[in-house]
Amino acid sequence: GVQEEIKHEIQFLRLVKKIPIKNHPVIEYFGSKVTKEGIYIAMELAACDLLTFWVNKINQGDQEELAIYGMIIIVYVLRALA
Repeated sequence: GVQEEIKHEIQFLRLVKKIPIKNHPVIEYFGSKVTKEGIYIAMELAACDLLTFWVNKINQGDQEELAIYGMIIIVYVLRALA
């Protein structure tokens, strides 16, 4: 169950990371480990929260990048709700 969910999440992050845009919003995944104490995931921390990131992108005004980022955010949120 949990191990399979981790694998799916990692595959999703790696797939989204391949989209060729500069200043990519997806953080880098380095690895994970499941122990009796919990799940440990090593990844790069985001530079800011999602709202700040989105407002900055709107202010920069690149409509194509905004559309791509918007789709990534929507898919990620829908996956979290599923």
